[in-house]
Amino acid sequence: MVLTRKQEYRREYYKKNKEIEAKKKKEWVIKNKEKVKLTWHKWYKKNKNGLQMKRQTNKIKEIRNEQQKGYVKRNPEKIKAHSLSRKIKLQEKCQDCGKKATEKHHEDYSKPEEVVFLCKECHTRRH
Repeated sequence: MVLTRKQEYRREYYKKNKEIEAKKKKEWVIKNKEKVKLTWHKWYKKNKNGLQMKRQTNKIKEIRNEQQKGYVKRNPEKIKAHSLSRKIKLQEKCQDCGKKATEKHHEDYSKPEEVVFLCKECHTRRH
C-alpha cells in the first residue's frame, strides 16, 4: 500500500505523540457519546452475521476440544503409539506399492515401534 505524504506525516506524528492523541480521542468520545453509540449500532447491524458465525465457530472449537480430550482418555494406547512414531524417520518407499511413502501405519498399537510406511492410497486401503 502506497501512502500519500499527508498519511505518512499523520502516521509519524501519531507515533511521536501517542499519549496526546489517546487523550484527545478519550475526550472526543466523552463529548460525543451519542455519535459513538450510533456508530457502534450501525457497525453491529452491518457485521451481525459475521459476529454470529464467529461465535458459532468458537462454540465448534470448544466442542472439538472436548471431543479431543475424550478421544485421548478413551485411546491412550493409540496416542502413545502416535507420539512415539513421530520420532521414527519416514522411509522412502511405500511398502505395498513402491510409490513415495508419505504416512506411517500401526498394525498393532500395543507395539508402537512397529510401523508400516505407506503412500496415501495404500494407507486408505488398509483402513
